[in-house]
Amino acid sequence: MVMLSLLLGGALAAARGWHQPAAPLAWVEVHRDDFVAGVRASGEIRAVRSVNLSAPYIRGRLQIIALVPDGARVKKGDVLCQFDPAEIEKQREDYRLRLRQVQEEIERRRMEMSVELGAVEVELKRAEFALERARLRYEATKQLLESGLKAPTELRDAELNLTEAELVVQQIRRKIAAVRRSHEAQLAVLGMNRRYAEAALALAERHLTALTLRAPMDGLVVLNRNPQTRQKVQMGDAVWPGMTLMSLPDLSRMEVVLEVNEMDIGSLRIGQGARVRLDAYPGSVFKARVKQIASLARKRDWQSPIKVFDVILELEETDPRMRPGMTVSADVIVERIPQVLVVPHQAVFEKEGQAIVYVIEGRRIQMRRVRTGRRNWTHVIIEEGLREGERVALRDPTAEREGEQTEKFSGVVPPIFWPWAHKPRAKDR
Repeated sequence: MVMLSLLLGGALAAARGWHQPAAPLAWVEVHRDDFVAGVRASGEIRAVRSVNLSAPYIRGRLQIIALVPDGARVKKGDVLCQFDPAEIEKQREDYRLRLRQVQEEIERRRMEMSVELGAVEVELKRAEFALERARLRYEATKQLLESGLKAPTELRDAELNLTEAELVVQQIRRKIAAVRRSHEAQLAVLGMNRRYAEAALALAERHLTALTLRAPMDGLVVLNRNPQTRQKVQMGDAVWPGMTLMSLPDLSRMEVVLEVNEMDIGSLRIGQGARVRLDAYPGSVFKARVKQIASLARKRDWQSPIKVFDVILELEETDPRMRPGMTVSADVIVERIPQVLVVPHQAVFEKEGQAIVYVIEGRRIQMRRVRTGRRNWTHVIIEEGLREGERVALRDPTAEREGEQTEKFSGVVPPIFWPWAHKPRAKDR
């Protein structure tokens, strides 16, 4: 009789959707909360302002002999990289020697010009003296001829001597001008050589200064990869002129660059709020806003057919733990539905094409059909079938294992503030 009652009672409970679990189940309470729908994407942190530092544009071998460690914090003016100066120092000494030789040659030419001009000027003085004497003799002969004391032939001789003396003076003066022009031309060439040597020496000095890279501002050193070695730049590497060696980001202002799938880009707008989580520190969440959305899509990588858009998030605050290149995950808030009934995805099951939940009441569990609404990564809206405060199982009680304990769910159910929204399936309605 008792066994018959138990069988009849069990049949009646089953007919009403009730189950008597062999062991208790983990559960969660149905509650109201703001449901946030959005787009989830991954990316990395970068500095808003960053300065790239490159190898100097200098001909010759550029070998690194000193290098600041990757990730080091530096101050403005600190030495970041030093190249081997031996070749440039040798060039500088060669130019110094050349400049000294040119200056000595200029001095020698000036002395030679002074000596040669001095000798010609002495010759000119003599010729001018002879000219003056010839002029006096001509005047005296002319007066004596008028007195009848000299013959006309003597006057002609005196006139010829005067003319000859004048020609000698003119010739010496032309010689002086020629000597001066010759030496000045030589000095002009030497002057050009000196200016060239001075410019070459100044260039070598600038090149020596350029072989030492200094920090233009405070920041964090991020070394680039050497395309030749496919490793980060290191001491001993020989690099080519203009090769970017490192970047110096300003850590006071950081931003996030996300790779958003082309299927989701249409949901994003400038100014939308976002939440950012550092992969290295999953418990930290930072507020941000959409700052820029790329106009053109690109391939995720050269092997992938997937196309993505670069989306830049402006962080409202920075954290000392943030470093350029850190990977992050972010959720851009597209829509917020205030105070709706929500349960975790784990609490909703599918039976014969219908969405159901298992409601726990004491030691009994009732299977109940529900109508679901919007979903995100972690939660689903319950539009009909549940009341606030009811408890629902997080596992199908028909699949429970022997020996499990009934307790409120203590695992980590992510909050609903970081969603990936999509429309509910037709069969869930």
